[in-house]
Amino acid sequence: MGKKVFLQIASGLLILVGLWGCAEQKQASQVDNPQVAEEKKAEPIVLAVAGPFTGDSSEFGVQIKMAVELAAEELNKAGGVNGRPIQLQLEDDAGNPADAQNVATKIASNPKVVAVIGHFNSSCSLAAKGAYTEAKLVMFSPASTNVNVTRGSDYVFRNIFTDDFQGQCLARYAGEVLGLKKVA
Repeated sequence: MGKKVFLQIASGLLILVGLWGCAEQKQASQVDNPQVAEEKKAEPIVLAVAGPFTGDSSEFGVQIKMAVELAAEELNKAGGVNGRPIQLQLEDDAGNPADAQNVATKIASNPKVVAVIGHFNSSCSLAAKGAYTEAKLVMFSPASTNVNVTRGSDYVFRNIFTDDFQGQCLARYAGEVLGLKKVA
């Protein structure tokens, strides 16, 4: 298994396990009424996955989708999160910002979605960010490196280095390891 695929699977698992902490606390009426508690327990946790499942970046989007599907399958086999199964809403943005904005609007309009994994491309994450922020829906990007993706929103996160940090690291590597003074 490649390092990239492993990191994507690990990211998906971390997000799904993190949902455990988002589970609703039982109110006294739910505790007193086992039927209500059981119905709530069986209600699925809906997680949206948005990315380029078609188009030029599809090889990356499909890997992310497969990683999240695998993580959800494993969690569901183990009994779900607090007894609630994970249900995925898969949405293809085709690596296109206009499509990503439409996908984000669709996802944000589903009140059952608790979080979004995606988008892959920074341009798509930037296009989708407004809809998720307005809906107060958490978006977690496994690949968007543009520094503006997470700026100005309390609901947008990433688990990858930003472009400015990567640039500093590459410059340092070029100077210290490769001994380069200039980059053409």
